Amino acid sequence: MIQFIERPDNPEVPPPYKFPGVTIMSFRLPAKLANLQHLCDQMLNIGSLADRGFEYRAFTDFVDMEIVTYPKMMFDEPPFSNWGYASQQEIYFRFYVWKFASIWGVLFPEPLPEFFFPFIFVDNPWSMTSGRNVIGFPKVMARFDPTPVLGLDPLRFTVSVMVMKTHSPQTKLDWAQRQRTHSGAWPPIPILTQTCRCCWRTFRNFSKPFSSSNSATCRRTPASRRW
Repeated sequence: MIQFIERPDNPEVPPPYKFPGVTIMSFRLPAKLANLQHLCDQMLNIGSLADRGFEYRAFTDFVDMEIVTYPKMMFDEPPFSNWGYASQQEIYFRFYVWKFASIWGVLFPEPLPEFFFPFIFVDNPWSMTSGRNVIGFPKVMARFDPTPVLGLDPLRFTVSVMVMKTHSPQTKLDWAQRQRTHSGAWPPIPILTQTCRCCWRTFRNFSKPFSSSNSATCRRTPASRRW
């Protein structure tokens, strides 16, 4: 068998990884159940029920938007653990789903629900590449301004992603940003409203039910991730 050549500039580094000192700011936002189910049907329930043998169902009327600050992202095994480290800013949306297994045409729920992460945005190209190609996360490159987001007071920042606003031979793929914030007693909540054209319509419908009222819950959680 031909030996795989490991290039020093290859971002596709296998796990395990180590993320000490991760901080998560979590915001619970209202959403329409029908829109969340549409995401499940579009991204999880692919093909016919008979072919896949399961079905995912959304069952909540909220989503969690979480802003994650990684002071250090390290590889946890040699030789990669001797390379160094990176940092990262991340924002993603997640919501609960329940998986039902099809047995003789009857759907039975799994014992526990799961999280579905339809949109993940990061500012680290190695994390995006490894996340997509090695682990299978749908990560997309983004720009945060300012960065890091952790410690901003008030919490106001923008997230930019590369978009094609229309499909035409004259349309250029370029960075675009848009920000909305809540006001009131809770910290302002930035809501990302633009993403790649390939998922723009879905994301637009998904973000419509986000309330403009002061109803979010903020949780700040320092943690250490090891995958």
